Amino acid sequence: MTRAMASEYMHWAKTRSAARYNLAVSGVPDATLRDLPVSLDDLALTTPGSYGYPPLQERLARRLGVGTDRVVAAAGTSGANYLALDALLAPGDEVLIEEPTYELLVRAAEHLGARVRRFARRAEDGFALDPAAAGRAATRDTRLIVITNLHNPSGALAGEDALREVQAVARGVGARVLVDEVYLETLYDTRPWRTACHLGPEFVATSSLTKAYGVSGLRCGWIVAEPAVAERLWRVFDLMAATGAHPAERLSVIALDHLDRLAVRPRALLAANHALWRGFLQGRR
Repeated sequence: MTRAMASEYMHWAKTRSAARYNLAVSGVPDATLRDLPVSLDDLALTTPGSYGYPPLQERLARRLGVGTDRVVAAAGTSGANYLALDALLAPGDEVLIEEPTYELLVRAAEHLGARVRRFARRAEDGFALDPAAAGRAATRDTRLIVITNLHNPSGALAGEDALREVQAVARGVGARVLVDEVYLETLYDTRPWRTACHLGPEFVATSSLTKAYGVSGLRCGWIVAEPAVAERLWRVFDLMAATGAHPAERLSVIALDHLDRLAVRPRALLAANHALWRGFLQGRR
């Protein structure tokens, strides 16, 4: 089996995506340090090696409504997704991924040597999550089902009933469900919503502050999983780094304490971005 060694989408997004209407980005204007109450006294360059910066772990756990032993900090959602795929899949394992989806999820799984199968989210159904389609595509060899919620790229929301049906599919074949939840953070005014991990041990969820708050440079991402899975994720992280980027960790704590300031700017822009994507995808049918 040939391993994927690159993402053509990401290469294009980094080198060729300058445009008036750019569908390669979330559409959220970048935040600056002026948007947060930050001084140099708030920062430090290093911290002792550990499994997560405790103040950041505590803020994330509180926001997600879980214990700190279920949270693994990561370098953005892309870093979180790669770490989760690496920890949950072995070379040759079968992974079932929605279509269409965020291209990096497919390429990362292929890079790790997984066998990728797809199930459809159809334009004529508004790209709704279809548990029956996942059930038809799953096999006894499926080790992981991968979805995005809000759906990337259409923005369709999967409710908990649909997620529970996918959970039943996963349970039936002995698989887990990885849910990229990075766009759930853009439901600013429609809380309460909760991470899929509250639905049961089959779920592993990833997210970050990037898409909703315009702080991509902080790389404030995370994974939520059962404690035993979280411990496995931290041990895989050992192969990548001893510690996180500590100035970014400390700035992320401040950002999490002041998300109301960061949320003011991007709401209308995100709605317009999702409308553009839906129109583009509908036009490709």
